[in-house]
Formats: sequence, C-alpha cells, structure tokens
Amino acid sequence: MGETVVGIQGDAFTLNGRPTYEGRYFQGHKIEGLLLNARMVQATFDDANPETRSRWAYPDTGAWDPERNIAEFVAALPEWRACGLLAVTLNMQGGRDPDQITAMVDATRALPSYRPMPVLFNEDDHFDFDKPANNMMRAIERYASWGYFDPGASNYRDGHQCPPVNWTINTQRKQAFAAKVREVTGV
Repeated sequence: MGETVVGIQGDAFTLNGRPTYEGRYFQGHKIEGLLLNARMVQATFDDANPETRSRWAYPDTGAWDPERNIAEFVAALPEWRACGLLAVTLNMQGGRDPDQITAMVDATRALPSYRPMPVLFNEDDHFDFDKPANNMMRAIERYASWGYFDPGASNYRDGHQCPPVNWTINTQRKQAFAAKVREVTGV
C-alpha cells in the first residue's frame, strides 16, 4: 500500500496533490476540496482500570477487549470508504443548528486574520440527513468540511462514542449518514 499525503491548497484539502472529490458538485455546491469525515475517537480507547473496565464489555463475551475494538475499527474502514468518506478524526468541537453553522463559517472568514484555508466541522451530532436544511448541507453550502458524530449508548450497536463500538454501517442513523455521503460524493 502506498503512502497518502494530505495537503492544503488555499481553502481545499488534497490527497497526494489532487483535490478531494475532484470535479464533484452536489446540488450546485462545490464538493471538490472538502473533507467529509466522522469522529471515531473511541477506536483507540482502552480502560486499564479494573473498577470501570467492565462498563465497556462486549455483549457476546462479557469482557472489554481493546485489541478487538481496534481490529473491528480497521476492518470497517473499507465499508466507510466505499461510501465516499475520506477521513476519520479524533477530536474537535463544533456543531449547532443549521443557521448557526453558516453564521460560524461566515464569521470565521470575515475575521481580519483569516486567510484562505479549509474550514472543518469535526464533531456535530445533528443528523436530519433527509431534510434539505441539515448541518452537513449548510456546511457544504458555505464550502466547509463537515464531520459526523454519533454518540452511541455502550451497547455494541449504536454510535461511535461509547465502547464497545460496532464500527460498521449497521444502524439507521449510520446508514442515513453513509447514504448522504454517497449522494454528495457521487460514489
């Protein structure tokens, strides 16, 4: 497998010197250069504390297993990539209602210190992918990258936030996000 180089050219992300989603527009909005991503910080999670470790137990084994967690995460990455997702990220805060998303981007770009560079929302737990005015689409309308955050429930089914995590596209919420990424990226 070759080396991947992530870069920035002006306000766009590049992979190996080429814009992400090269040539892609969605509903009249430029997608080329954006970096659609998902917050999956729990992929590297472990808990060595014997008092709390059992909180993250897998339902099939009754035990927490950090090696299994990362192995399942890595195994699920091709499924996410097949939807058009180019990145998983570790941590940043963000996300508001759709109108606040556009206002945040506009305010950032209006700062005297702003110079052309990517704007990225990494952690947004607002879904509504079936509605035309959702946070992902508002970010795209302002040419800002957007990141999916799925909180979960420590049940090895829902979300990406609470171990144990099922990293596959296995729930209605994950499927809705994957479908929207496929639609936006043209994959």
